[in-house]
Amino acid sequence: MTEEMNAKIIQHEKWLDSLRQEGEQLAVYGIDFRNYSLSGKYLEKAYLNDCIYDGVILNDTDFETSFMCMSSYKNTEIKRCNFRWVDLSYSCFLNARLISVNFSKSDCTEVDFTNANIVSCKFSEANLYMADFSNANLEGVTIIETHFDQTILGGASMKKIKGIDKADFRSINIGTAKEPVMLEGEEARKWVELHSL
Repeated sequence: MTEEMNAKIIQHEKWLDSLRQEGEQLAVYGIDFRNYSLSGKYLEKAYLNDCIYDGVILNDTDFETSFMCMSSYKNTEIKRCNFRWVDLSYSCFLNARLISVNFSKSDCTEVDFTNANIVSCKFSEANLYMADFSNANLEGVTIIETHFDQTILGGASMKKIKGIDKADFRSINIGTAKEPVMLEGEEARKWVELHSL
C-alpha cells in the first residue's frame, strides 16, 4: 500500500498546486494507516473517511477542509497538525495525546476524546455537539466561540482554559452518557470557570 498511497498523495499535492487543473484529489475510505506515516504531508481538501490511525505518530500534517468522519485515532500522538474546518464527526481519539493541534471551526459532533491528553490545542468556533471529554486532560486549550451542546465533561481535568467568557455554552454534561447531569447557559460557563484552575 505504501507505494500506491505515496502516488495518490503526490497526485493530490499536484491537484492542489495546480488549482485542480492537474493531478487528482485524494479520496480513500476505510484505509488502515497504522503502518504508514502521514507526518508532514499536505492533505488539504482530502477525503479520508473511516480510516484507522491507531497508535501512530502524526506530526505537522495539514488536513484543512478535509472530510475525516468516523475515523479512529486511539492511542495516537498528534502534534502541530491542522484540522481546521475538518469534518471529524463520529471519530474516536480515545487515549490520544494531542499537542498544539488546531481544531478551529472543525465539526466534532459526537467525537470521543475520552482519556485524551489535550495540550495547547485550539477549538475556536468548533462544534462540540455531544463530544465526549470524559476523564480527559485539557490544558491551555482555546475555546473562543466554541459551541458546547450536550458536551460531556464529566471527570475532565481542566487547566488554563482560554476564552471561556467568549465560548457558546448551550449545555454541558458533567455526568456520563448513561447518567447525564446537564448544565445550561451561564450555569455551564460558571462550572467550567470553577473547574479550570
